[in-house]
Amino acid sequence: MTNRTVFRNLPHSTVAIGRIRKDAKLHHLPRPEQQPAVGRKRHYGEVAPTPEQLRLDETVPWRRVEVFASGQRHTFRVKDVKPVLWRKAGADLPVRIIAIAPAGRRPRQ
Repeated sequence: MTNRTVFRNLPHSTVAIGRIRKDAKLHHLPRPEQQPAVGRKRHYGEVAPTPEQLRLDETVPWRRVEVFASGQRHTFRVKDVKPVLWRKAGADLPVRIIAIAPAGRRPRQ
């Protein structure tokens, strides 16, 4: 699983791809009008949908992406939301969440 320890030890200009729980609590970035006039500034904005809620949300369209793996091309349906904040990664690291549609079952030989 991916967590703060993994993100904190990445070299500069590195993209990390990892898995998180389908019920991970995510937050949008705080808008300027949400910042208080005095006191500590907000690090997290409104609650964003969990990866599972994103996958099941019919208002967000699926996109088809083609991926080369295992010597051949595969087509997947994905939905994404960016940038969001995940408390396990930290308030200073915006992440992009990509929900992948379940692949159809393939019969075994």
